Amino acid sequence: GAATSGRGLTGQQVAEAIRAAADEQRRRHIDRTNETPQQQQQGTTNSSSHRRSRSVVVRSMGDLDADAFSATAEVRTKSSDGAEIIVTEYAPEAFCYLRQLEGVQEEQFCDEWTLPEERLKMELGEGRSMAMFLKSKSMEFMCKTISDVEVNVLLKRLQAYTQHLSENRHSLLMRFLMLLKVQVEEEVGYILCFADIFAGCDRLNERWDIKGRRPKPGKYRQFPKWAEEQSHMQDVVPQAAPPTAPNTIGGARQPQALVPHFDSEKLLTRKDKDLTRLFWLTDEEREELVHQLNQDFHFLRSCGLMDYSILIGVKYRQESDSRRARSMRMTYALGEEHLRDVHEERSKSRASSPAGFAYQYDPAVITHNSKYHYGIPSLQGHETYYIGLIDMLTEFNWKKKTANFCKKFLWTEATLSTIPPKSYENRIARYAQRIFVSHDADGVVSPVDPLAATVVSSS
Repeated sequence: GAATSGRGLTGQQVAEAIRAAADEQRRRHIDRTNETPQQQQQGTTNSSSHRRSRSVVVRSMGDLDADAFSATAEVRTKSSDGAEIIVTEYAPEAFCYLRQLEGVQEEQFCDEWTLPEERLKMELGEGRSMAMFLKSKSMEFMCKTISDVEVNVLLKRLQAYTQHLSENRHSLLMRFLMLLKVQVEEEVGYILCFADIFAGCDRLNERWDIKGRRPKPGKYRQFPKWAEEQSHMQDVVPQAAPPTAPNTIGGARQPQALVPHFDSEKLLTRKDKDLTRLFWLTDEEREELVHQLNQDFHFLRSCGLMDYSILIGVKYRQESDSRRARSMRMTYALGEEHLRDVHEERSKSRASSPAGFAYQYDPAVITHNSKYHYGIPSLQGHETYYIGLIDMLTEFNWKKKTANFCKKFLWTEATLSTIPPKSYENRIARYAQRIFVSHDADGVVSPVDPLAATVVSSS
C-alpha cells in the first residue's frame, strides 16, 4: 500500500521524535550496562519460563523472548513550535539488538538526528509508494514514512527477520533500526529508520532498482523502437547532445555535494527497462554474492514477501577512463549523453559543502559487520558496486492476488511484479545470475544466458 501516513508531519517533528526515542534507548542502555550481576539476576524470572529480564543487556537472540517483538514503549516530547509529540516505539529491545548487529552505538544513533535547519526538509521518494524520506546527519541512516499495513507486515515477521540477520552476518537485506508511531495533534505517521545501503560510498555514478522482470511492451525507455532497427539507422539524424548545464541554484554555483532536484542534473534511479549493462565480478566475489542473495531471496519467500528490489549503486574509479572501463558502464540514449557526467557526492566528500553540510564521515564511529558495506570491487577494479535488497514489506495478500489475476489478461507473467513469492524468488534469483557475471579461467563469460545476451546486445 501507499505510504500515506504522516503526510502532515514536518521534518523537524520527525527528527525530534526519532531523537527522543533514541535518547530514551540510550539512557536505558546506560542503566543496563551499569547494573551489577546481582541486580540483573534479581530481575530475571525463573529459568523454567525461558524468559529473561528487560534489564539484561541484549547480546544475542537468546536474550530476546517472544514478548520483545510485540512490546511497545511511549515517550513524549515538545517540538520546537511547542506542539506535543507522542512517540510510540515498537519492539524497542528487538530493534536495539538489530542496531547492535549493525555495530551502531546508541549515543551515536541519537546524535545522528540532530540536524541543522536546512537539512530538515522531508523529500518525496521516487517510488509509487509516495513515501517521504529524511536523511541523518552523516547520511549513514535514513528514515521514511510507511503505511500501517507495512507496520503490521514488519512486526509479524520481525522475529524471523532478526534471527536471519543474526545467522547471516553478510546478509544484503535492508537493515531496519527503529520503528515508530509519531502523533502530533491529529496527524499520525509511521516512521521506519534504516541503514542507508550507500552509506559506505562517497560518490555514486549509477543507481539501479532491479526487480528482474521483463519490461512491458513499449516500456523500453532507453532504446526506442527506431534505435533497435539497425537497418534504418542511416536514416536517422541524431541531434547534438545539449551541453552539460552548470550545477547552479539561484544563480550561484553550488558544490557538487548538493544534487539539485530536477531531472537534468539529478542522478536518476534506473529500472529494469533501462538496463544496458552487466556487473562484472571476480569468480570468487560473484559466487559469494550470488550465494548470499539466494539465501536472502529464500528467506523473503519463506515470509510470503514479494515485489522487492535489488538496489545497486555504481561508483567509477576516477582514474579508470580507459576504453575497457567505459565499455563496462551503462549506455545512454540519444539526447541523454549529457547525463553521463551527472553523479551524486555523498558523506565522505563534504569538506567543500556550505555551512551546515560539512560533516566528515568517520568509519571508526561505526563498525559494520557486513563485508559488503564498503562495496564490492569490480573485475579489474574499474568500478565498485554497493548492493542491497529494499522494499521488502509487501506480502502476497488478496489485493495482490486479485491484481495478479486481472493483469495476466493484459500482460505475460514475466512482466509483472504481482506474482506469488515462490515465482518471484525464482525469477529474481535467475536474473541475479544473469546480471552479475565473471570470466572463467578460459575467458568465457559466466553464466551464458539468452536474456543476458539480450541485455548486452542492446547496449
